[in-house]
Amino acid sequence: METLNEKIEIQISKGKSFLILLGAVGFVITGIYFILNPPHNYNPFFIRIIGIVTIVFFGFGIIVALRSLFEKKIGLIIDNNGILDNCSGISAGSIPWENIIEIRDIKIKGQKIFLIIVNNPEEYIEKQQNSFLRQMVKISYKIYGTPISISANILKCNFNELKNILQEQFKKYKNIT
Repeated sequence: METLNEKIEIQISKGKSFLILLGAVGFVITGIYFILNPPHNYNPFFIRIIGIVTIVFFGFGIIVALRSLFEKKIGLIIDNNGILDNCSGISAGSIPWENIIEIRDIKIKGQKIFLIIVNNPEEYIEKQQNSFLRQMVKISYKIYGTPISISANILKCNFNELKNILQEQFKKYKNIT
């Protein structure tokens, strides 16, 4: 049987991770400000709710950015087995080629991401380690039809480079099988 005979490793960019950390800290500070000192020309209760949501969402971003700054794992590995995703706060882990139906890219509020459409989405939902992450991937599955998304935001490559690599390797796998 022919194989892809190629192992592509894409590291996590410490510089991009640091910028994401700074942005997330800025938003958490803004959320705290909204809670402590809501603008008077808006409904204070509504502004405080926005502050809480901002703190929770970007607080998670701080955790992800800090983890990516100090972790030694490779962000993304693409080889003859499939894709190994370690590059986000809700990483899918190992995604064998035989599980992948399609790789699609979309833009959500200015951010480009890849959707990895799989034939067994429930397995990827259930393998999330805690109920919060499981809920997040369930929401992704309901909205986008897959629990798996990959972004180049913290990788040492840009979106187009990653797109070319993913498309080329997936095409090679499909031609082999």
